[in-house]
Amino acid sequence: QVCTWEITDFTLNAIYGGDRILNYQITSDVEPYTAEVIYGDNYQQLTNVVIPDTIQIGDKIYTVTGIAQGAFQNCTKLQSITIPENVQTIGDGAFYACDNLTSVVWNAINCNCNRPFYSYNGSKVSSFTFGDKVQTIPAGLCSGLSLLDTIVIPESVTSIGKHAFRGTGITSITIPENVQTIGDEAFYY
Repeated sequence: QVCTWEITDFTLNAIYGGDRILNYQITSDVEPYTAEVIYGDNYQQLTNVVIPDTIQIGDKIYTVTGIAQGAFQNCTKLQSITIPENVQTIGDGAFYACDNLTSVVWNAINCNCNRPFYSYNGSKVSSFTFGDKVQTIPAGLCSGLSLLDTIVIPESVTSIGKHAFRGTGITSITIPENVQTIGDEAFYY
């Protein structure tokens, strides 16, 4: 007799960045295996986080394709975050009230999100670096990052979403030749 089951709520604790722990939920336990970051244990102590491209459970390698809604919410000591290439979705408020976040490294090639770094208290993000494989800058990605005054858009980018840089402190920018679309109010304010 063959038994099959579906994993609907599985959390993996993976040590990453010293003694800090990120928790994952499996989103697909059939090939291609995928997982998303759901929260960080001891999150009040997280300062510099590099989310891995993949995690391993037994003999399976899971690609990290998402960051859940509110995953790092209220991580008040978080200063820097690195987003891996294969992240396709970031839930609402994933970095809400990360009031000391100053540096973001964005490697996500094609990601769907809306204002993930926005803060009602005023964002302190002043450094935002894009990886050289990024193709899409999502809607509202840097919206409200008023301390962000310099940005380099890589040649790989083909699309800039609406409100992508709305309300930033950027004073000068070069749009690469490969950019085919720029969304409404991408550079508003």
